[in-house]
Amino acid sequence: MCYTRKEDELKIWIPRRAKSKQTYGGMLDNTVAGGTATGEVFFESLVREAAEEASLPEDLVRKKAKSVGTVSYFYVRDERAGGETGLLQPEVQWVYDMELPEDVKPEPSDDEVEQFYLWSVEEVQDALKRGEFKPNCAMVMLDFFVRHGILTAENEPKYSEIPSSPSNFYDLPLLSSRYKMADSQLYNDNFVISSINAQKYDRVTRIFGNSSDNSTQMSLDVNSELYPINTGENINMVLATTLNLDGRRDDERGWRDPALSQDQTLADMYDYVCHGKVYRFEEGEGENIKVFISFGGLLLFIEGPYKKLAPLRIDYVYLLLKR
Repeated sequence: MCYTRKEDELKIWIPRRAKSKQTYGGMLDNTVAGGTATGEVFFESLVREAAEEASLPEDLVRKKAKSVGTVSYFYVRDERAGGETGLLQPEVQWVYDMELPEDVKPEPSDDEVEQFYLWSVEEVQDALKRGEFKPNCAMVMLDFFVRHGILTAENEPKYSEIPSSPSNFYDLPLLSSRYKMADSQLYNDNFVISSINAQKYDRVTRIFGNSSDNSTQMSLDVNSELYPINTGENINMVLATTLNLDGRRDDERGWRDPALSQDQTLADMYDYVCHGKVYRFEEGEGENIKVFISFGGLLLFIEGPYKKLAPLRIDYVYLLLKR
């Protein structure tokens, strides 16, 4: 899902499928989507589809795309899907978010997309209510709204039903018993590094940064030999309960186990990974809270809005960073 911010307003890039497509022709879709071949790495599939469907440069996609989990479901095939109707079709969507600079505009590159719209949240919600979205794309859009704090318990009376019955919201032909929010990723944000301190410890640098929306501040100790970083750089930070892409908790094997080397995990998409524990919370100013996490003595401190940090709890977590 690609989006941008214009004058602090979040806007979402929405494509309309070509009317000539055999399945769901003329309906609205996610910015980039497509099938993954057997044995193909999910991220490489994303890079390929982004170029084919939206003319997005490979280097931009590799830098900006963020894995945010999965959405799984069963289709109940109707006449729009083509072929026999009434069949159950299981699918899993591997979901990525990508915030685009204002001067980058997706453009159709093949005959599968008719055009792209840059819509406000309200315009997308209206299209969902009118039933213009391909059903599974509506599910991914709903997941996007939840993850970005657009759809909350405060503004949606049926919010508690979303994990078990999301299709009720837009009358979608889906069975949602296998629907799974990307709840293994507890926190996902972008930071600009404002300053660094490499004087206190050998081979350790303490970095300080502000989130892209300026609502959250952090300081983090990093191994400067493994991950050198400079003032002014942008990093993406994720805190997750597991590295498994399907959200399964890690089993008794450690995440560095050579037996796992053939399995793609969240770690493959990031440059710096470590494991630690959330050990303390404190009240911050106003509605902010403070979170303290230790990664074998290397410390992470985050202060930000309760709504953004509430998924964190006293537990073990993975820290993942990439530029």
